[in-house]
Amino acid sequence: MDIDKADQRMFLHDTASRIRYKAQDLPANEQREEFFVEWRGANLDRVKFEYRQVNAPNIVKEQEFAPARERSHVFEIRGDDFHTGGPVSAWRASLWSGNELVAERKSALW
Repeated sequence: MDIDKADQRMFLHDTASRIRYKAQDLPANEQREEFFVEWRGANLDRVKFEYRQVNAPNIVKEQEFAPARERSHVFEIRGDDFHTGGPVSAWRASLWSGNELVAERKSALW
């Protein structure tokens, strides 16, 4: 994201170490939002990540992951989904064993 000129001093300059950083936009195909989901427990069939985006507030999208031995996964919103839908405004991550909901975490706006 672009940083307003008024905010550049705060976000781009480390006054303690004198590090300077020139912000650059990522190429369109690399722009994305990432959500790291970590869990504990066994016998999980799937991890579901549901989300709403700013430009499509009435549409709930979802991604699923089938864990084998993993205990974490990064869900990415990228490409056309990221560019047309905009930033994620609300999310919910849930753990499932068969058709039984085992646990969930959600954002305040969900």
